[in-house]
Amino acid sequence: MSVDEVLESVREGRASGDATGIALLVDAWRSAPRAPGARFTVAPDGGTAGSISAGCVEADLSEHIRAVTAGASPRLVRYGIADSDAAAVGLSCGGEIEVLVNRLEADDPVWEWISSAGSQGREGVLVTDLTNPVPGRQLILTEEGKRIGTVGSTARDQLASVLATQALRSRSRPEIHALGPAERLFVEPILLPPRLFAVGATANAIALAELCRVAGLSVTIVEPRETLAQRALDVGIATIGAEPATAFDQAKLGPGDAVAVLAHEPRIDVAALRAAIEGGAGYVGLLGGRRTQQARREALLEAGIDRGSIEKIRGPIGLRIGAESPHEIAISILAELVQHWNLPDDPGV
Repeated sequence: MSVDEVLESVREGRASGDATGIALLVDAWRSAPRAPGARFTVAPDGGTAGSISAGCVEADLSEHIRAVTAGASPRLVRYGIADSDAAAVGLSCGGEIEVLVNRLEADDPVWEWISSAGSQGREGVLVTDLTNPVPGRQLILTEEGKRIGTVGSTARDQLASVLATQALRSRSRPEIHALGPAERLFVEPILLPPRLFAVGATANAIALAELCRVAGLSVTIVEPRETLAQRALDVGIATIGAEPATAFDQAKLGPGDAVAVLAHEPRIDVAALRAAIEGGAGYVGLLGGRRTQQARREALLEAGIDRGSIEKIRGPIGLRIGAESPHEIAISILAELVQHWNLPDDPGV
């Protein structure tokens, strides 16, 4: 979630009572370096956080941000090869972007909710009005259906709530919705960071956990066998020493989570696959060759799991890169997970 990149800067502004200037990427065409939802801030002390274009336009955006923070109206700015000043501040990659430059007051209730959402395990949808002449009004729809803030009118707030509900249910990527020829809303799910649960404290699982730690991803090993669970704990990996169904229930497994079944032991594999499917995990992968895949699927059918759910299991787990060693297998699994999280609608996934 790109909000995370600038949250600390926003929190510092809130703590000091100062407004924070923030730029939000709302649309991108061709080979723009970042996707909609990326943010860039300039703090009152001049410090910056986040990025919009990996350096192409941030200097110019800083001037817009300072102007808005000083009292100018929020504004939509475009950069790219179509601009007359493209040579000065355009995108070297040849893309084109649209950016909202806005001002966040220290007591803004929308960002008060966003600032505490992650630590409190809450999700919601942020809706930003892109309608001129004064864009930038924002509304949060919480997962309980509560509205915080406004995008300008009761009718527009109601429509924003409908769009936000759909976005939260589908966990879609940030996107613009046109309400009419000149009215647009930017709808952006604010979701908890994805979690990975690796079942079985095997060499493959420990290598995967080490790799995820470097990538800054949350990973927990689930291992009902006491001796193996202790081995993972001994090397500092978060571990739940319980049966998969119990562990997933305790962790409140959900659609944003991934389960990698790496135990390679029939009883644990089948129990983990069943619990992951019934818990609604967004990604379920299984280690093992063709015979293992077939045997586990047949066991799930006998246990009453429907064929459609079974067919969604990724197996053999990981991208096909010829991986053999535990760390090579871990790389292939992590690559497939990144692909799943970042390209959920790609037909090639």
